[in-house]
Amino acid sequence: MPASENSPPNWKEYPETVFPSEEARAAYQKAREEILAAVENSQVWKPVTSLSLSRSGLVALPPEIGRLTTLVRLDLSGNQLTALPPEIGQLTSLSELNLDGNKITVLPPEIGRLTALTRLFLDRNQLASLPPQIGQLLTLSQLSLYRNQLTTLPPEIGLLTALTGLSLYGNQLEKLPPEMGQLRSLTGLDLHENPKLHLPIEVLGPTWQDVIDGAQPAAPHAILEHYFARIYQGDRPLNEARLVLVGRGGAGKTSMVQRLVLDKFNPQEDSTAGIALSDWKLRDCAGGPVTVHVWDFAGQVITHSMHRYFLSHRTVYVLVLTAREDSAEEDAEYWLRLIQSYGTDAAAGAGPPVLVALNKSDAAAVKLDRGALRERFPFIVGFVETDCASGRGIAELRRAFCDVLEREEVKKWVREGYPAQWWQLKERLYKEQQARPHLTYAEFAKLCTECGVPDARQAGVSLHTMGLALNYGLDSRWKEVLADTTVLSPSWVTHHCYNLIRHAETHAGLLYRAELESMLSPDRGGVKGEPDPALHLYLMRLMERFEAAYPLGDDWPPAQWLVPLGLPDSQPAGVETFRYVPVPDAARLRYTYPSVPPGLVAQFIVRTHPLVEAGMQWAKGAVLSLNGARALVRAISKTKVEVTAVGENKDARRDLAGLCRENLLTLHQQIGGMEVKETTEVEADGEVVWVSVNTLVKDEEKGKDQTAVATEEGSVMVGTEKELDEFGTKEGRLVEASFMDGVRLAGSKEIISEEDLENWIRRHRSKPKPRLFISYSHKDERLRKTLELYLDVLKIQGLVHNVWHDRRIQPGIDWDAEIARELTEANVVLLLVSTAFLASDYIQTEELRPALDRHLAKEARVVPIILERCSWVDTFAAVPPLCELSKPERRVIQGIPRDGKTIRSFSPQSDGWHVVAEELKSVLTTVKGGLNQPRVPT
Repeated sequence: MPASENSPPNWKEYPETVFPSEEARAAYQKAREEILAAVENSQVWKPVTSLSLSRSGLVALPPEIGRLTTLVRLDLSGNQLTALPPEIGQLTSLSELNLDGNKITVLPPEIGRLTALTRLFLDRNQLASLPPQIGQLLTLSQLSLYRNQLTTLPPEIGLLTALTGLSLYGNQLEKLPPEMGQLRSLTGLDLHENPKLHLPIEVLGPTWQDVIDGAQPAAPHAILEHYFARIYQGDRPLNEARLVLVGRGGAGKTSMVQRLVLDKFNPQEDSTAGIALSDWKLRDCAGGPVTVHVWDFAGQVITHSMHRYFLSHRTVYVLVLTAREDSAEEDAEYWLRLIQSYGTDAAAGAGPPVLVALNKSDAAAVKLDRGALRERFPFIVGFVETDCASGRGIAELRRAFCDVLEREEVKKWVREGYPAQWWQLKERLYKEQQARPHLTYAEFAKLCTECGVPDARQAGVSLHTMGLALNYGLDSRWKEVLADTTVLSPSWVTHHCYNLIRHAETHAGLLYRAELESMLSPDRGGVKGEPDPALHLYLMRLMERFEAAYPLGDDWPPAQWLVPLGLPDSQPAGVETFRYVPVPDAARLRYTYPSVPPGLVAQFIVRTHPLVEAGMQWAKGAVLSLNGARALVRAISKTKVEVTAVGENKDARRDLAGLCRENLLTLHQQIGGMEVKETTEVEADGEVVWVSVNTLVKDEEKGKDQTAVATEEGSVMVGTEKELDEFGTKEGRLVEASFMDGVRLAGSKEIISEEDLENWIRRHRSKPKPRLFISYSHKDERLRKTLELYLDVLKIQGLVHNVWHDRRIQPGIDWDAEIARELTEANVVLLLVSTAFLASDYIQTEELRPALDRHLAKEARVVPIILERCSWVDTFAAVPPLCELSKPERRVIQGIPRDGKTIRSFSPQSDGWHVVAEELKSVLTTVKGGLNQPRVPT
């Protein structure tokens, strides 16, 4: 007699292969009971829309799942499912399906019936193919297939035109269907670790994890166009490599380049001023000739912070060490850490290959513990003793370099196939660069057309990331020179930027616009000068973009810039008082590095300069002030940077300490690959000790009210939240609530009610926070950067999720589409209103009008921030859709500061920004309160 629908199943009806153990049978029975209970609840009480059976030990999904036709979300992650029952196709209301971490080998054709599905997670399964029915999921926006065994994709995938995110990371794809070119809504495409597709990392861009951490994704259309260009046009091996020589000044790098490339030696060789570039035709490699682009980096400390803009993982490094000053161990540690930070392949997690040249060894042996060094830096591939004067060891170094080029992990990018038309473009560009160091974007686009390369944007970003030509523009709305001159010779950029830094060092960090012409003249260090005055300002824009300099004053172009790298070494008077402030009245953070990254403090000063007190900055630190609080940020040794925030108002002290922390953490993320230990000073049982911030954070996440801290008298307990509150609010620390996060982290099968789960989320996850979009004229970029500092404070207070503006767009990304997408997703649109803002046709049509449409529809809040006196009220009222309103009073939007004041009318200007921050705090609090809190029905 068949069992009733609510009775336990007859286990004899199921084969032993389905239930390999009693635990598996029990898991199946429990899941079936939960499903049937949910069915009954739907019939008696209210429709069940969410169900989690994650990490339940399931090897099979009960077919009764098909009776829960009201399900919107279903989480089956972390089980041992090998297949899905055909009844899954009955869940036609399903919007989100999570099957992450199972053993599924095939999807049933019934998957195509889930036509309401928007998010499908199939990560970490064993799928070898997808059914053609996948093309019926026309509303699907996110499809994640990370770590499967896919070798092909069905052509029907091209029907998923609503897809915005597609992850195929870590599969075995051998080819892509041409129909993928139809996926025009894609904003993220992850094809990393599919080696048979032969897509270079520069084209693939950051991984999805990097994107989640804040990196900008590569343009999907650029990835696909590069792939199909190779398929349809054919390709040629690149046969090119980049060799970078690093080491302290006087180590003999330039002489080594001369010996390697020309077999010559000049004892009077001048030291490199910045980066010297040359091409080396290496003909005796086993795999055939290779063109080596040699970059000789200056060893002087003042230049090191700029090196990071030109280091990359697709590079072979030669670290040149000498016995000079008996500092080989220290020099090796410093440079290898730098290479590890800036040159590590994020996808592979491995540092780039490094050959260590022990130079000038005829004069004195270089003392170095080679085994210990290799243990700490396993990417070292060899040591060679050399002497450029006698030529000893040079042939061995050359052979070692050839051997490195044939290593499997290096060979794949040295011998990589390059689309034929792109080859022609590359060669043409090389010839152009011999005659002139820069091309306008229009000239570059014409060159692309002549070579048969259809997308100049994609070509520009690819050449930039491969170091063949630098491209910092591709900005369709900036009519100044930065948008016009976008394709540059690397040597032109490096020579001039380094010369500017060196000049600033001799003038207490100052660069004067009136001196740019003489600084960039042909007789400056033998470097070809730049005669075009417009390009002098372009170079300064690049310096600002590198965060190596910032303008002084409100006008553009300014009369002068400050280059923190060139500031004096000695700290100003008054700094010493910070050390005497006791723990209860000061918030202290300390960052410990293997070696403080060169230029880290200088870059921090550039980022935070609107808050830096006049005269209170030097090469190793600065003093900031905000709302009555003051903070000292300085490098206290070669391995430590410390933040000390003081002030009577505890909230203001917290905000300033948090702002400093936020900017330092951002810089750490930009550099990447660093080992950083973050600690905070606490008072434990009368003793002042340092405790790991990460420990405090993890304990808070686990719900621990106290954290154990080691002291001389043993371990004592300190308040977890109390210590973290010294540099941020709890709401600011919490990430946004999400249903799937909640059920995964809380284990919802153990929660018996909606209230319990919502309480768990309230403790561990914040409710949604506003997303901000900043619309501004690039002439007001300095003021936008100042505003961002105050927005950092509001982020710390838990009122901001993220802030977006057009500087977040990477070269090659479709500018207009990216702006439109971000504008649509924003909850608050901030308009930095000035005469230049009102005069911009692009802003009026592409940003202001769509923003006002969303404002009137109550989909977003528009907040004008008035920078200067201008006719903004009349201009706004005359712009659709405001001018179309029947009631004139509705055409006026409230701006801030109120009462007709402007930012520029305040003296000091920081008072105006304080007013703006307070009024924005009120706006954001209201907006946040109106955002939908995800509900988690039982």
